[in-house]
Amino acid sequence: MTGMTSDELLLKHPNLKVDSIDPGWVPVLDGLATEVKAKLLAHGLPADSATYVQVKEKFGALTCFVRAPIDVAGIVERARLRSLLTCETCGRFGRRRPGPWVKTLCDTCDERRGQPYPLTLIPSFRVETEAVPNDDDFVSVTLRHAVDGGEEACYAMRAHRDDIGLAVGALLYDAMLRPLKGDGA
Repeated sequence: MTGMTSDELLLKHPNLKVDSIDPGWVPVLDGLATEVKAKLLAHGLPADSATYVQVKEKFGALTCFVRAPIDVAGIVERARLRSLLTCETCGRFGRRRPGPWVKTLCDTCDERRGQPYPLTLIPSFRVETEAVPNDDDFVSVTLRHAVDGGEEACYAMRAHRDDIGLAVGALLYDAMLRPLKGDGA
């Protein structure tokens, strides 16, 4: 964690509109805004020409809606993937945790929350990637693993080609939580 506060983040990036963000995700959001600003400048556009329509936590992930004169979807997706592996509270390595509210927390912060849930281990799995039609920057990442009865569970997401490892990590955590949610595989 950089030690930057939410107030310092908003001073550094005045066009960022954030209602509330936990301290662990401040560096993730700072990275997002810094990358967006750099891409705008690299294209000869004003640094403040991106509008952050909405920034929030949803289902344990940092969700950002950004309107910009150039495509920044890859940057936004990388920030979302980073948030899925970053504790919202302290900024250490975290994972999505089930409960009344799905949160991304490290083991310590999850224990403090008082609702630690065990994870299901996945002994073997395979990862497949496939190009996204008409978009050289993104791939479809699919994680498959066997479940009871010889069936196969499948988890998929679209990810920037540079972030396949982050996507696999996020899909693995989803797969480990899924049986505990009571909705099958």
